[in-house]
Amino acid sequence: DIGLGKGDVDLMELQRRVYRKILRDHSEKAAKEFLDEQGIDDPCVLRDLRPSFLLVSSVNCSTGGDEWQEALQSNPLEGDVAKVMVSLKMFKDQDWGNAKGKVGLALYDTNEVLLARCNLFGTCRSELFRNTYEDRAYRTLYCEDDDVISKARPGFTYKLEFIVGGGGGHKLHLSKWACRIFFQDWNKDINTSQPMNDPEGDGGIYIGPVDDKNKANGNGRLEYYDGMTFIGCFSNGSMVSGVCYSQGGKRSLHTMVGGVWTTELDRNMIPNFPLGINLKVSEAENFEQES
Repeated sequence: DIGLGKGDVDLMELQRRVYRKILRDHSEKAAKEFLDEQGIDDPCVLRDLRPSFLLVSSVNCSTGGDEWQEALQSNPLEGDVAKVMVSLKMFKDQDWGNAKGKVGLALYDTNEVLLARCNLFGTCRSELFRNTYEDRAYRTLYCEDDDVISKARPGFTYKLEFIVGGGGGHKLHLSKWACRIFFQDWNKDINTSQPMNDPEGDGGIYIGPVDDKNKANGNGRLEYYDGMTFIGCFSNGSMVSGVCYSQGGKRSLHTMVGGVWTTELDRNMIPNFPLGINLKVSEAENFEQES
């Protein structure tokens, strides 16, 4: 009632927030009593299946040795995972001596037990990294391809993790580390996911409806390989109008009208093309650890 009195008319979102808080602070019994008061028979209707974005602004670390370290943990998953898109703007080590730096996506159950971990881009400066990821550190993980996706269940969590390397002199430098989690029941009527470029040739994965020629057509999104997201209208395989958001969705960057980027950000367009995600950013703007 307080929330609605302040003008927040999204009752479902308010119920979702209260239900989560009761679960965290009280007990399942109190949560059930809340559901009964609200006339909700199935708590699953309060699940938030919007894409979940994680963003680590930067990591500059020279400690930790050969052990995996946590950069950021997701909120508990609220549904089965369809795919996870991970990108890094910068992935560098000390640039001399032995190469040991790694970044990973790890899956943990409700008891914080490790179930699976994916070494995302190989070892920094390795042949695999130089041949595949040095120019574009980006991967999409699918349910059928990787245990870190197929073993995920509601209530489990993901962690973005890294290894610096032991033995002295090792450092790891990361920037704009973005992780985008998409649930199976989000927009389940739209199954299309295909590569696409914007007018400048910058690429990503288009998610949205298509026409009879399998070209982007309608309201959709372009998830750029570098972590940015464009939300807008598409026609005949091209972007027409919409808003481009920064890595992890922290802020709106550009707007497009008639297939052309506007010279200035048109803030009046933003309410028409909301990002529609859950965003979690590393608590410190920079993850800094120096020995």
